[in-house]
This record gives sequence, C-alpha cells and structure tokens, in this order.
Amino acid sequence: MIFNGIIIVVVLGLGWMWATRGFFSALINLACVLIAGAVAFGLWEPISYAVLGFSPQDGFLSFLMSTAFAIGLVVPFAVTLALLRVGSDAVLRSNVKVASAVDLAGGLACGLASSVVAAGILAIAFSFSGVGNGTLMYRPITYDENNARGSLVRTGSLWIPVDKITAGLYGTLSQSTLATGTPLAEYHPDLDIAGYATRVNFKDGSTRQGVKPEAVSVSRAWVVGNLEQPTPTSQLLTWIDETGRSANQPYADVNGELITTGSLYGVVLRLGPGAKETTGQIILGNGQARLLMTEINGSGSITAFPAAAVSQAEQVFGGSGDRYGRWRFDTRDVFISSIGAQNEVEMGFEFVVPAGYQPEALYFKGVRFDLPGTSNTQTFPSAGLRTAAIESGSLLTGAKIDLAALDLSDVIRVSQGDRGSYIDPNTSVGRFPIDSNAAKGAMEVNDKNQIVSGTGKFSKDQEKARNDPDNLIVKDFFTPQGVQVIQIDVTGGRDPQFDLTTRGFRQSNADDAPRLVDSEGNAYPCVGFVTRDEISEIRYTPGDPITAISALPLPNPTKPQETIKLLFQATVSAPIKYLVVGEDRAILEFNPPLVVTPPSRR
Repeated sequence: MIFNGIIIVVVLGLGWMWATRGFFSALINLACVLIAGAVAFGLWEPISYAVLGFSPQDGFLSFLMSTAFAIGLVVPFAVTLALLRVGSDAVLRSNVKVASAVDLAGGLACGLASSVVAAGILAIAFSFSGVGNGTLMYRPITYDENNARGSLVRTGSLWIPVDKITAGLYGTLSQSTLATGTPLAEYHPDLDIAGYATRVNFKDGSTRQGVKPEAVSVSRAWVVGNLEQPTPTSQLLTWIDETGRSANQPYADVNGELITTGSLYGVVLRLGPGAKETTGQIILGNGQARLLMTEINGSGSITAFPAAAVSQAEQVFGGSGDRYGRWRFDTRDVFISSIGAQNEVEMGFEFVVPAGYQPEALYFKGVRFDLPGTSNTQTFPSAGLRTAAIESGSLLTGAKIDLAALDLSDVIRVSQGDRGSYIDPNTSVGRFPIDSNAAKGAMEVNDKNQIVSGTGKFSKDQEKARNDPDNLIVKDFFTPQGVQVIQIDVTGGRDPQFDLTTRGFRQSNADDAPRLVDSEGNAYPCVGFVTRDEISEIRYTPGDPITAISALPLPNPTKPQETIKLLFQATVSAPIKYLVVGEDRAILEFNPPLVVTPPSRR
C-alpha cells in the first residue's frame, strides 16, 4: 500500500509538473529520460559488478554488497539525466509557443511518459535495495500456498505497473533499435520480481542479498531425464516418504501455472568465504537462485526458481564419507545452511525445465553465471539414480585440498604434548573479557554478550575480570552449532619454535591464505586474531576470513609483553592435521591430529 502510494505520487506529481512547463519542455525532458534509461540499463551490470568488487565483507560499507544492483542502475541514470538536462538547457534557451490546449495536453502526455520511465527505474532499483522482505508493504512474490506449496510465484503488481512498463520498453528496444548481444528482454524476462526474490531468505530477508562474483563458481551440472524428450514431472519430482509410499512434489512457474512435463536441471555451486553470512555460515532459500531458460525453437525466455537443493547433511570423519541430502522447496520458509566451518562449500540447486526450453544461464543473488558444458554435465535417466548419486556422495564431493601434494619441506611437527601450550580449541576472547559497552560500540554482539563479528581496539581500562557480572562483560565468541574456534598462539618463544616469522611463513606468498586442514582434506578459514598489549585488538570476522598472511599482525620485538593468537573456525569432531598457507605449503603438522571438541555453551 505504501509503495503503491509513493509510485502514484511520483507519476502524477512529475507528470503534472511537466504539463505546467509546456509541451516542448516536456518533450525534451522525455527524450533525456529515455536516453538516460537506455544508458542506465546498458551500464547496469558492469557498474553493479564493480560495486560488488569494491564492497567489503564486513564493516560500515558492507551494505554495498546488498545494494549494488540498485546503485548500478540509479547512479548512471541520475548522472546521465543530469548531464543531458544541463546540456539541453544550455543549447535550447527558449521555449516553443503552441496553442494552450495543445501545450497542456502534450506536456501532460510527455510528462506522464517520462515520469513512468523514471518511476519504473526507481521501482526496479528499489527491488534490489537490500531492505527486508515486504518493506513499504509491497511483496510481489511469495510462496504458493495452494497447488504447489513452496514454489515462488507472483502475487500481483503495482497499481501503476511502472516496473513492467519500463522493463518492457527497454526490453523491446534491446532487441530492435538498441539491440545488443545480451538483450534485456532475453536475459531479464522477469525483471519486475527478480530483485524481490533475493529478499525471500532467512530472517525475512535480513541476510546478505548480494555476493561477490569471484566468491561463487559453477563447477558442474546434472540432468534428470532428457531436455529434448519431456518426462511427466510426476516421475521427476517423486520420492519415498516416511511411510514407504511414493510421494510427488507439485511445482509451479513464476506465474503460478503447474508444470506437468519437462526435465530436471541441477547446478553445483562452489561457494567461497565471500558468500558467507557474518556468522560464517551460508544460508540460502529458493529465492537466491534463478535459472534462465530459452526456447529451443524460438527466441523467448523465462526464469525459474529451484524445486530443491542438494547440500551436505552431515560431515563424517574416519573414512566413512560425508552424507548429503536433497531438500525440497515444498513449503514456505525452507532455508538451507552449510554444515560445519569449511573454507569452501558446495551446494546444488535443481530446477524444473518445462518442455520446449533449455537452460541458458544461472543467476545467484543477482549475479549471472555461465553454465557448464556437456563434458561437465552428468545425465541421469531417472530421479532414483540421481538420488543414489546424492546419497553416495558422488554428486557433491565438496572442495578439498590434496594432502598428497602438500609441501612438507618447512613443516614443524607438533606432538600431542607440545600443542597444549599454544593451541587451544575454545571460544574465549582471552584471560581478560571486554567491557560490554566498549565491545558493542565496536563490534556486533548478540543478546548473550557474545561477539558475532567485527573488529575493535580496546585499552587496558576496558578489560575486565572474568568474575564480573555476565551482563557487563563480553568473554566469548559466537559460533554456529557444530562449529568450534581454534586459537593458535603465534607470539613466539615456544618449543618447538613457531611464530609468524618462521621459515614456512617467510617463504610463503604474502597473498596466500592461512587455513587449517583436516585428515579428509577439508579446509577451515582463519577468521581473525587477538592481540594483547597496552592497546589490544580483536578481529573476529567469520563472514570475511583472512585471505592473505599479509593481513596478519607480526610480532613486535619492541613489545615483549604482546601476545598474538590466530582464530580459526573448524567443524566439531574434525581431526585437524595441518596448518597450511595457500594450497600446498604446510606450516604445522599435528601428529596425532587435533580432534575438535564442541564448544561449551553458557
């Protein structure tokens, strides 16, 4: 209601304003608006990707990641329009006199046309603005509650559908007068709901709505059935329920129409640290991924949201293999989260491809990715064979480090007796907690007074005693269920000798990331550090891990009292075998492996 009212006021207000300025002035303004809109859509993706690349994972400017596609559309539109208006006013210094009736009617028509385009661009940008789901009481896409529970479908449109009109106008131009190799009409057929779909996520859209392109890669794909010989979806979207009976999942397209024949197309995404939330987890619903499909024998295109996701269900150590599951989006508010604390995670999304269409590209949180070729696409004749591949772990193998390829030339071997003095699996911020007011002023702290994310510097006066009341101190780091913090003291002066100046670190590339690796090859990120001195610093950023050893604090020989601890997140029960830098240089080897224990919960 509120957003509809804003759009009506903008359209009618701007339309009447230009009507009062006359036909000629309104016509010139319309031309400027149309050109500015064309420039904005032409530069939309490049500028948005540039903003994504610039935006930090954590801190004040991290909001840019969720608003990049709004900025990428509004900024070139506003700048181009301002330049065109200044230029046209400088060249055309006088108005053209016409009959009063023609002047008013023509001005109103041109004014309304330009206001519809301008409001349409603002409405599309608002959909990518990163605000929560249903902000300003407008939600044009939600879960189907009738025929296909869990499918995302349109629920309506604006009373004045400026977004559809604007997208349709520039979509038509992109295939005719302003034709490009990636026409807007083909690559964004559902532009009016695409941005709103990314808001359909955990905690009503308060999670990150953007992602850095380099944080995601499409590694491989699979097909169930045959894209050229459609199969009834009753055979594709079937499973055995808890009673032992065969069950079927109805699936609807974005317009709410049930899809009855087609095939299934699955995509495996490798998600790096840049795809994580501030807690270090990856949390996704069926609004964050869209499959772009084109007609096999035509030029039309549609988009589809996933019917299911495939991800790790349980991490198993000791050679028995990890367990994976397929999660159906068959009811509202189904969100899939990563398991454990691996540095990289693989997840798959499975889409229904209607008869007559073929997959073209994948959108993940607004970023478009190319699909794998046929050599990286596995075909399953039936859904049962696909399910067997999931359960065996062959469909999703995860992102692992090759332990056999590790360079052990400079490794320091740590026995069980050696490690106790400087390797500590616990969530404590240290011997001295931090004043809660000081911590909350610098970092994100939850209602249990645990540090969730952030960086802060604290003086000796802001350090407290552990026996102070819990509501006045912050003494723990927050970890998701099944995750533990491992702290490694790199101050130096240990036996065996180990700190950030040892040969292994010095011989490493400054841009390589430090990580822990378990005996299965799973890597776990360095999520921060704690330095203690006259001024202490705490960095704990699970959603923005340290990706280069150059970002680590070095021991200062002029500060003999300083201590430095690196913070890692690892999966509970993981047998940690190595501390590595980059992909292949081992710094520490734990023999026997350090088995991660669950954190104590207050």
